[in-house]
Amino acid sequence: MLGLMATPWVMASMIAFVQPQAPAEKPRVRDVTLTVTLTKDGKPLPDFPLRMYGGEKAEKGWRTGPSAGRTDSNGVVALKAPVAVDKTEVAFGPDIFSSPDWETSKGVRDRVSSLTLESPYFVPIDPGLDTCSFKLNVKDAVIAQLTLENEGGEDERFHIVVPGVDSLAVTAADPRSTPPWPRVFRIGCLQKSKPLVAFVIHGRGRVTRVPIPALEASGDLGVIKLPKQIDDGEVRVRVENARPTSERHNRVQGVVFVSTDGRLVRTYADSDPGEEVITYGLHKMMLPEGSFYVAQGMFLGEPEHTRLIERALTGEDLTRIGVKTVTVKKGEVVEVTIDDKATVDAILAEPVTGEKK
Repeated sequence: MLGLMATPWVMASMIAFVQPQAPAEKPRVRDVTLTVTLTKDGKPLPDFPLRMYGGEKAEKGWRTGPSAGRTDSNGVVALKAPVAVDKTEVAFGPDIFSSPDWETSKGVRDRVSSLTLESPYFVPIDPGLDTCSFKLNVKDAVIAQLTLENEGGEDERFHIVVPGVDSLAVTAADPRSTPPWPRVFRIGCLQKSKPLVAFVIHGRGRVTRVPIPALEASGDLGVIKLPKQIDDGEVRVRVENARPTSERHNRVQGVVFVSTDGRLVRTYADSDPGEEVITYGLHKMMLPEGSFYVAQGMFLGEPEHTRLIERALTGEDLTRIGVKTVTVKKGEVVEVTIDDKATVDAILAEPVTGEKK
């Protein structure tokens, strides 16, 4: 009888034996190797620093790997980084973060500016694979210099965004971290004979569009006058169905206003999570009088924002495809609610037939 009696230890063992085991958790990241072949005018470009973006945090801390490196004598470098198992693309661009000091960093920036780089570059990868490759050919670039000047005479910090140009190629001629702030800037990576548009972010959210003409050689564009700050009415924006950020869409919580003629742009960042009202820090959004299209996200040169400006400049009525507007009047407060995804889809869609191109 004693041999047939189940002791607590035996019972526990039997229960443990018959209970199904939880399946092992599938890995969330995989180590991906991206092989880049870099050439200039068809010839290998050696000793150029590149970095792979899009690393993922593993279950036990950050996985290590040479996500940065320099091209060899054949212009080839293999970059390795952890990537989410379901990710279908990785990105890479020039590496400045590995520079040990300011002089080395400046040397990298100067070298980047001298080439027609448009990074970051996005490389497709099958979710089932852990290797991919990319071939990139660059040419000598031209550099444009410009001097920024406020019509109101204020000493402001300027941030320049140039879609289609590597951000490392936009530099101050006299960089410093205290006032008076730099006014002279250089924009590199420009292709010869190709016009571009730069956007200057300054003051309390002003964004000024600056066309860069097609250049055959590096040159000085002279003094660019920036409009004064005018604040007439207060605006509050509630955002619904907001899209997350990603390597391809570097979206910062905020809002962009574009006048319906495309000539005036304002942007603000941050939000009050309690009220879900987009604000600039603790300040309300103030705009000059007029009618404005509204889109989510602080202006950083993202496609939906630049496309909104360009389409407004053509005179197209974007309210017909669902882009919300807000009308600002002096001394008044106005509120508006926008659907982020629907707004972006409408902005990036083809122009409505019959509208001015």
